[in-house]
Amino acid sequence: MSVYLDTSVAVSLFVEDAHTPRARRLIAGGGLWIVSDLASVEFSSALAIVHRTGRLSTAEASAAFVRFDDWRRADCEDAHVESSDILLAQQIIRGLEHALRAADALHIVLARRLGATLATFDGTMGREASRLGVSVVDA
Repeated sequence: MSVYLDTSVAVSLFVEDAHTPRARRLIAGGGLWIVSDLASVEFSSALAIVHRTGRLSTAEASAAFVRFDDWRRADCEDAHVESSDILLAQQIIRGLEHALRAADALHIVLARRLGATLATFDGTMGREASRLGVSVVDA
């Protein structure tokens, strides 16, 4: 099964939080993991925030970046945002029927284009993905 990992899952794999056990169980279950360039930049932003708030030292954040990059190269398939993804995400948001932020709409569009199941810990995003015809993994 191809599983597109939302940023929330990726962060929980590399920074201990309430969702870390669920993220580790998901990955241990096996599958083809897809991580987009969008998720990668959001991961970087999330870790920078965790660092700025004092939850991670500079050394810990740097080590997490290295572990994430190594894992992504070795164990994940890359996905890249295309201009058509941006246009479709914009169309979905402008339809005013879905409670989605821009990045969440893009993640859903990417998962749908790739024919992948979406893994996310964001309940709203998961519900909206289902409404848009994207299967969501129960992590």
